Amino acid sequence: MIDRRIYEELKAYIDSRYVPENDMLMECCAPLHGSFEAPRATKPSMGRRQVFASRMKEAASESVPEGLAVEIEKRDESFAEALFREIDSRGMSDVQCYKKAHLDRKLFSKLRSDPGYRPSKITAIAFALALEMNEEETAQLLRKAGYALSRSSVFDIVVEYHIRKRIYDFFRINDALLEFDQTLLPL
Repeated sequence: MIDRRIYEELKAYIDSRYVPENDMLMECCAPLHGSFEAPRATKPSMGRRQVFASRMKEAASESVPEGLAVEIEKRDESFAEALFREIDSRGMSDVQCYKKAHLDRKLFSKLRSDPGYRPSKITAIAFALALEMNEEETAQLLRKAGYALSRSSVFDIVVEYHIRKRIYDFFRINDALLEFDQTLLPL
């Protein structure tokens, strides 16, 4: 149970931000990533970026219009690339990050082995919280996976509130989510 004062403050925050729209609009209109089947064998000397770039070049074959191939070449970094860059920049180990996000090794391994893997929105948020990202950094990381925090989702507003307050404790956030009858973060 969360403190009554925090509950009232959070309720007022949700009321001021909530826009009753279709929650799924943001997800269904988001760009799809990871549509190319990744070959399993890669050269061990290649880094994640080089492996992904070579896979994208292979996918941009002669059957793809030249303009599209050029656009694919100009793509942003993937969610996995952004995540690994952020982990490194914060001086964390991979194990520290996925344990702090309350996620398992198998999921993290999937991110490692498939640069085009698109995690669920809750997983992406869990990584942002584990890395203690601010609001803008969280928004950028979520965009890499094709998501955004929406004003039409109470879950998103509760998460955004805690990020703005720099509260990254999964138990406290889950208490607030439970109070508003929302899906919980992984524990």
